[in-house]
Amino acid sequence: IKISGSDILYNQIIIKNQMMQFLYTIFSYLKSFFIQSPDILKNIFIIIFTEEKPSVTNLQNTSLLSWLTIARPQTQKDGVLFIFHYENKMVKDAILRIKNKHDILLAKNLVAILADFLLEELSEKETIENFSLPLVVAIPSDPKRERSRGFNPSELIAQTLCNTIDTLTFMPHALIKIKETKPQKELSRNERLTNVKRSMTTNQKIRENLKDRCIIVVDDITTTGATLSEAKRALLAGGAKKVMCVALVH
Repeated sequence: IKISGSDILYNQIIIKNQMMQFLYTIFSYLKSFFIQSPDILKNIFIIIFTEEKPSVTNLQNTSLLSWLTIARPQTQKDGVLFIFHYENKMVKDAILRIKNKHDILLAKNLVAILADFLLEELSEKETIENFSLPLVVAIPSDPKRERSRGFNPSELIAQTLCNTIDTLTFMPHALIKIKETKPQKELSRNERLTNVKRSMTTNQKIRENLKDRCIIVVDDITTTGATLSEAKRALLAGGAKKVMCVALVH
């Protein structure tokens, strides 16, 4: 069988056209995909060109449904409501990033889950306990640690909660520390109770605004509940009507 040079050239042209058509189809598909899903392209860019670890990107893009599936809302014997367990690695990584890196996106995602459960709890409390029109206050940070971080993690969570539930009003700096305390994570249970005892009071400048009001006091992490219990004591001593304690993580 004889194959002429023109036949070979013709076949090469056909193959080239087929390849060009195939590449054009792939390019069009990718272009359409990235237009419809710009976050995918953004995440690829972050992973390749930034120092962020992929796990951070995964945390920030974890859906609310996924956070909901690992939520374990529970009320402790002392009345503290919490939503997530610290033992879960995703939760641990997320709360540490919120505390140490001021990650607002992660705070919004976790607080969105907190808000859902809190609204149910508030509905019951309003009916049964007349717990209505609550103000929201945050556990105060140690001044040195707050200066080091540049922010108070509990205030970030409390403010985000009020931004999520528009019927709540945030009262910044309602509680102030009057005694220097050690980091609770370094202490035993009995030491924690002693460490925070009589360590807080209400801010005299806004004390009148707290009188006869229902208050939700918010912390980022609770272990024994000692810090929240001290906050509750200080708020009631300052004239608050009722106090509810809430933490994002236990």
